[in-house]
Amino acid sequence: MTECLEKKTHARKLFILGIWGNSDSGKTRMVEQLIPLLKELRFRVGTIKHASHCLDLDEKGKDSHRHAMAGAEQVLLLGLHSAAFFVHENVREEIPDWLFLFEGKVDILLVEGFKKTQMPHLTIQIVEEQSFSIKSNLNSRPESWFLSRPKTHTARFDFPVNILKQLAAEIASVALSAKK
Repeated sequence: MTECLEKKTHARKLFILGIWGNSDSGKTRMVEQLIPLLKELRFRVGTIKHASHCLDLDEKGKDSHRHAMAGAEQVLLLGLHSAAFFVHENVREEIPDWLFLFEGKVDILLVEGFKKTQMPHLTIQIVEEQSFSIKSNLNSRPESWFLSRPKTHTARFDFPVNILKQLAAEIASVALSAKK
């Protein structure tokens, strides 16, 4: 896909930001820490997580799984506080095919993975240096950010608050200007 992901939603554009990096670089932790900051700025936030392995979330033997085994191509499992939508046939791993789930419901969509899809993105790289740094390239299309994090941080760590706040403010600014 060579075109930039940009989708209008009810007179507003959905801003899509890829979170890229190697395994264990901190992509999921970045998403966890960015969401509350973006919500503080009054954005509605959604996420897509790319799974590089085969997914089998539906429990064998449960009613929803039995529906699929009987031939249902799509099954919605709807509960009191949550829902799950299972697609069992002709699943496409293309982000545009799933945007309808988010349109009009979120302002910013954080996409963890999908490095081959052109979109504004934050790339997290692990470096030998001992401090975090961030570089913004907001004049390019699509916009991009490069965050370097020390190799010494492992497992579940927190990104520095100053970097997170700078990043959230810049994402907010780009998302708002994209809506015009």
